[in-house]
Amino acid sequence: MRFEDFANQWHAAVTGRLSDNTRVKYRRYLDRQLIPKWGDWPMIGIFNSHFDIETWLTQLHNDYEESSVASYFGCFSTIINAAVKARVIPANPCSGIRVTGGDWESEKYVATPL
Repeated sequence: MRFEDFANQWHAAVTGRLSDNTRVKYRRYLDRQLIPKWGDWPMIGIFNSHFDIETWLTQLHNDYEESSVASYFGCFSTIINAAVKARVIPANPCSGIRVTGGDWESEKYVATPL
């Protein structure tokens, strides 16, 4: 099964549970980013392509804000998780991929007394 076919089935299946804004947003992610990139890929090909997913994220980071990249990746990973649950693929290749490139050293929290 190709990604485009599975993604469209997933979108149709979840549409009734989504708000109008979320439904439209997911459709936009599919049409603008996910299907153009992954549409013709067989699902098992995506399962075996952890490094292709990493490369795609790097390319997205070159063109989009981090929040947009996180949104695209979140939708993609959700669809891939649905494929795992449907037993189309054995595991999610997105697991363990870090989307953000934040500088964690600069985020320091200081406890203050109450």
